[in-house]
Amino acid sequence: MLMYLRKSLFIVAAAAMLVFALAACAETETEQEEAPDGEQTSAEQTMTEDTAMTTETTMMEDTGGTVGAGEVTVGGFVVESPGVPAREVPEVATNPEAVNEYLGEVRPVIDGTVRDITGLVNPEVQVGEDGVTLDLNLNSLEEARQSVEDGAAELQEIQPPEDLQPINDRLVESYEEALPAYQNMAEAAQNGDPEQFATATQESLPQIQAFNTEVNAIIEDLEQASGSGS
Repeated sequence: MLMYLRKSLFIVAAAAMLVFALAACAETETEQEEAPDGEQTSAEQTMTEDTAMTTETTMMEDTGGTVGAGEVTVGGFVVESPGVPAREVPEVATNPEAVNEYLGEVRPVIDGTVRDITGLVNPEVQVGEDGVTLDLNLNSLEEARQSVEDGAAELQEIQPPEDLQPINDRLVESYEEALPAYQNMAEAAQNGDPEQFATATQESLPQIQAFNTEVNAIIEDLEQASGSGS
């Protein structure tokens, strides 16, 4: 009986760690998505800090990326996320028409990807005769994993304007780098062990958060270059 109580308390502690991790991730994303007018999101701050490294890149940032008559730049910044190595987005020079064309192809793929999984897990601890369990949305987690896998394949099929090929390649890499984290979460949820799922969450959420941050930064940069961004 004592061993059972100890195991149950240990699993409850693991569940509490899971709740904390999910709450921290959700808070970070809320801060990024709901920054007050005039304030920069973390992705935008990273982009600004990177462009401030030289006078030339600072001027490009201040002018919306314009480098010449009819030309704009896309990329050329580093995206940083806690617990994950910095990700460098290559810089390319192109024109707004090409960016608009590319956005029309890539945006449906991005919108069709489940990139925020914090709402898919209900970390409600349930104590019953069989021990301690968590209420997990297994189907939704698997659907999220599948959406990332499908998104990577769809991005690979896109034939962007030649100037924007490096940006598309980076998006594909970002999807492929995030896929193991989604797989880890889905498999741990399928296993049904709260302790294993809490561990998988701690390991995988930073990767998924970094994926979200990078994709958001790239799309925002494309929108700015196209003239459709604020």
